[in-house]
Amino acid sequence: MLRNVAVVVVNDFLPFEFGTICEVFGVDRSDDGLPSYDFAVVAGEPPPLRALDFTIHPSCGLERLAEADLIALPAVSDRRLSLAPDRPGSAAPA
Repeated sequence: MLRNVAVVVVNDFLPFEFGTICEVFGVDRSDDGLPSYDFAVVAGEPPPLRALDFTIHPSCGLERLAEADLIALPAVSDRRLSLAPDRPGSAAPA
């Protein structure tokens, strides 16, 4: 059964996608008869991690993923993707 959820955050993460994951798994709704989750925000890179105009400092590192039943990855900005190293078959940024 799904009980342990971790979200991995890296620089240039998109706040809406991150917030959606937090809303679904990080808010305790057990009083409404819904399951509760052991939820953690994990730093995928050394903190602080930046998104638009704010930063977060996750307290968990990648080792936390070993106990997760589900690992969620929020989307990242186009800027982050344009900084990715060239991959075979990918178009060069304009």
